[in-house]
Amino acid sequence: MVGYDWGGRAACIGAALWPERVSGLVSVDGYNLQDFGSVFDLTAASFANPDFVDVVIHFYRHRFGRVGGDPEYEDIERRLAEQPTIYGRPVRR
Repeated sequence: MVGYDWGGRAACIGAALWPERVSGLVSVDGYNLQDFGSVFDLTAASFANPDFVDVVIHFYRHRFGRVGGDPEYEDIERRLAEQPTIYGRPVRR
């Protein structure tokens, strides 16, 4: 499983909660060589979404425990709060 940025967190969550479905994990927190022109072109449309700022701010508020999340995912949040391991190493928030 591979994830970058927010996807890196998703990949870690998947590996921690469903290890039987994951044979390896790569969580990329940054990338040193990028074609910024292409990356921007691919993501620029999201900035036009009227909810963009609210979604991003809510993500970080939720991540740091300042606001609640979707009740549908409460069980996943509870399991993550137990600090499961990924290949024998604790998940660090």
